[in-house]
Amino acid sequence: MKRVYILSLVALTSLTLAAHDFEVVNADGKTIYYKGAAGAEENIEVTYRGTWYGAYENNYSDTIVIPSTVTHEGKTYKVIGIGEQAFSICHNLKSVTIPESILYIGDKAFKECYKLEEVNYNAIHANDLSMQEYAPFAANTMYWHHEEKKDTDDYFPDYEYQEYGLRKINIGPKVEHIPAFMFYGMYAMVYKADYTRYKETYREADFVVEDSIWGVETIDLSGALALRSIGDQAFRSCGAMLEMTIPSHITSLGIALFADCDTLQSVNIQSQIEVLPSYMFMGCEQLHDIVLPNSIKTLSYQSFKGCKALESITLPNALTTVGPSAFQECDHLLNIDLPVTLTAIDGYAFSRCTNLDGVILPASLQTIGNYAFEDCTVLSDITFAGTPKLIGNFVFSGCRNLNTGVVHAPRLMPRIKDKTFYGVANSMTVLVDDDVRATYAADPYWGRFFAPTDLEEVENNSAAKSFNDGKTLKNGQIFILKNNKTYNIIGQQVK
Repeated sequence: MKRVYILSLVALTSLTLAAHDFEVVNADGKTIYYKGAAGAEENIEVTYRGTWYGAYENNYSDTIVIPSTVTHEGKTYKVIGIGEQAFSICHNLKSVTIPESILYIGDKAFKECYKLEEVNYNAIHANDLSMQEYAPFAANTMYWHHEEKKDTDDYFPDYEYQEYGLRKINIGPKVEHIPAFMFYGMYAMVYKADYTRYKETYREADFVVEDSIWGVETIDLSGALALRSIGDQAFRSCGAMLEMTIPSHITSLGIALFADCDTLQSVNIQSQIEVLPSYMFMGCEQLHDIVLPNSIKTLSYQSFKGCKALESITLPNALTTVGPSAFQECDHLLNIDLPVTLTAIDGYAFSRCTNLDGVILPASLQTIGNYAFEDCTVLSDITFAGTPKLIGNFVFSGCRNLNTGVVHAPRLMPRIKDKTFYGVANSMTVLVDDDVRATYAADPYWGRFFAPTDLEEVENNSAAKSFNDGKTLKNGQIFILKNNKTYNIIGQQVK
């Protein structure tokens, strides 16, 4: 997914209200800086060195293991937080271990830690974060694209053609909850200098982010045996993941959990959740293999919107609701087998699925929302196995292949609206049982698809007539042929 930003490299002048209170050297020889935290006097948080987070860019480097407690001047303190921008601009930090005692991680805590490759996350009860733009690890990966330039001096030479970025996140065995937004925005950015602008202004000021190309490759939950919930957008925009498994012991998943994970291809959800949250896989353009648990009853708003590589999906056999825009713009979706438990297809659910060629609407289906199959331009075969109570407007608008397509209608006529088939030509064929054709023909909305000459021809034809994929009309009834066996419209085998 293309992302374009303008980065302005200006002097950092923000000041904090207080410097670090003291520093303690770990057993491994690494110095960590602390200041008092809210609450009891013995609570402290990790912070940066000095009064300004940019004053000592590399005060943390290589591997840092944050302890749960530290002792200073004979007093023991509990480390409960990582303060705002505590590790910001630590360009040489490669690995960090977050202890069980941490209750919060501040805004931009690891901003511009470009060489950070691994995070060992062990915080048991850390709080949810509230804003994605301040996520602790967001956009801390980068790639400098350096071009030959004339009439200027080289600058930022250390970053020429360098690939940096957080690659792996390990979730510890006692972690019960991964907070909202915690690992949001783990994609890499390609920075390219605007040399024209440089020549005009003679300032090292303007860079364009050309693209995002990679980020976190692995989020390891295999050892997180205590994990029960993952907060909203916790893994959103993790730009290099290929696959993910959600273990069965996780009982709660936040919204937009994997949204905009550009490279994600395969997901196995073993968690026995009943609702797939909104925006869950929105914008996962390479997702093509998804396993959903049979416990799911609802696919929520835009849960698969824009999953352009998704060709097929096995829906849970307990599914009752396909939510609004759930599969909108899944333009490679070839077929969808709707389960016999389904009661509602909400508005825009399959809108712009431009490769969907046929659909069987199960007998259990009660409602079809507005625009549900809008602009499904290849759709040419619709089967009503039952009679929905409510069918909205524009449900099949823009389905131009229906002009010469077929609708297999039920004996009990569904009530459609004047714009349900908006834009579909009268040449569409509606096949119904002989004894109810007159009812359809007399309806102000269905009736336009029943020309008198066509009625006579079909009514007088008692021979079997085959059409499309393995379906047969005989004496006004629809039969399905499969593996040399014949089934009626509700799936019962007949002789």
